[in-house]
Amino acid sequence: MVVTEWCRMSMALTMMSCCVMVAGAADPPIKPKADAAQIDRWIAELDHDDFAVRESATLSLAKSGVAGLPALMTAAREASPEVRIRATQVLAAWYARPDKDAVDAVEDALEQLRDAAGTVGDQADVTWDSQRRAREQRCLARLEELGAGIEYREDAYTVDREEPGVRNRPISHIAITPRWKGGDDGLKYIRRMRQTPLSPGFIVYRVNGNTVSAAAFQSLEDAGHRVEKRGAKLGVGNGNGFGFNPAPVNVPGFRVESMKRDSAAEKHGLLLDDIITQFGDKPVTDFNDLVTYLLATKPGDKVEFTVLREQKGERVTVKVTVELGDW
Repeated sequence: MVVTEWCRMSMALTMMSCCVMVAGAADPPIKPKADAAQIDRWIAELDHDDFAVRESATLSLAKSGVAGLPALMTAAREASPEVRIRATQVLAAWYARPDKDAVDAVEDALEQLRDAAGTVGDQADVTWDSQRRAREQRCLARLEELGAGIEYREDAYTVDREEPGVRNRPISHIAITPRWKGGDDGLKYIRRMRQTPLSPGFIVYRVNGNTVSAAAFQSLEDAGHRVEKRGAKLGVGNGNGFGFNPAPVNVPGFRVESMKRDSAAEKHGLLLDDIITQFGDKPVTDFNDLVTYLLATKPGDKVEFTVLREQKGERVTVKVTVELGDW
């Protein structure tokens, strides 16, 4: 590469932060959407010999909205180094103050460019990281809209290393259940949330009855997310986590020592201190048996539980039918 081209690339990179600041902090009005011919002219001018023309075209594209995204992406992948870098600048400006209706398209574009080699990929990474918190908040909101079950840990907070003083309640799990209406593509909102092998964070529950393909869940695992199969939710516990929970001497079964508020168990008549002895026609000896049997169910299934319940000082056998819950 000749010295002149290196200089032009260096100047373009220096201007990237300025472009984002102009488009974000000062918040100038967005121009009416330009037609395709005008967008093509601006993209062509990104490589003009006159620096002022290149700057004007960059800012015009940044303020024109995302109608020109397909053409801009083609330029970012195939044009000269100067145009590729300036196209990435425009994406950065759009991402700094994204149009709510266009943010998915901008993020799709940035994800593609992050895989690019060299300066364009590096700058796409910088732009992506600059909006991490805002992106994750949008992803969570979108996941809820699409029907995911999101549960937060109530016993812990984490301190954000990038924003000292900001305390976050960690996510316990994100459940993809039969009520999920985002299909395979909707899992991108989970993939876009930070997750690393050293800090796995939340678990993705793959709940029986959902319509997402196995390949889509595999893509989440490939991206570093922990995916676990789940059946329906009952909502009982032994007070001590998973493991053996003995019933009284000579009474096989599982004693219910804790129960989630508004859970399927509570709604359909199981009680604290009930000793569950059968799950349908299957014997129950401990909590692990319940977990194993529930893995084969899906939300909405009905199960008849046989329980031993103390009434007026005596232990009696009771049948309780529970419609199993969603996550």
